[in-house]
Amino acid sequence: MASGAVVSSSISSTAARRLHNQSQLSNHSISIGESLNFTDSFSLSSSTINPLITITYFNISLSQENQQLILNSYSSCRRLIEHMKQIVGIQQDETIDLIDNEGKLKELGTHFDDYASQFLTARSTYYVLKVEVDSTTGEKRYIPNFNIDQLDQKLNTILTNALNTLNRSASKPKRPTGTLRQNVVSQSLFNTTQSKTKRTSNKK
Repeated sequence: MASGAVVSSSISSTAARRLHNQSQLSNHSISIGESLNFTDSFSLSSSTINPLITITYFNISLSQENQQLILNSYSSCRRLIEHMKQIVGIQQDETIDLIDNEGKLKELGTHFDDYASQFLTARSTYYVLKVEVDSTTGEKRYIPNFNIDQLDQKLNTILTNALNTLNRSASKPKRPTGTLRQNVVSQSLFNTTQSKTKRTSNKK
């Protein structure tokens, strides 16, 4: 069994209707990517349960309407991310991630060589985020690569709050650590010593 390939799976009309009925989007269209060679991943006739997930996104060069794509998460996080970038229309040197219905960031980029199925739950829906990294500070900013206004009100609120929290925590000033912290402590001790010296001099 060869592993590591991502499969964009087509679905039957019955399954499509089921997903259509369960969709939480105002636009219920389902975008199915081009199928890859299944032998590059695993045999559908095997006893392995397909860990299929659904991603929600829009390809800004085509439309800002939300689309859904069913993917096989039985691959490395690296391969899954690369494949999603192709579908979503994001450059390979840019960074993306997924967030779930509860507003939890999956941080796939920190698990490149692990199976994505370890971090993504089968038959769940995830939402594509673009991650902008400040080259100077290393701070991250998470931007939805889907139209959040097309989600139902409850989900819209959950994801909006989650993104606000993520972006606030990313922009918080970091506590000084290592050498920088030592310098801050040394400067503080130096200032304290100077103050004591001045007080002693005044008393004389």
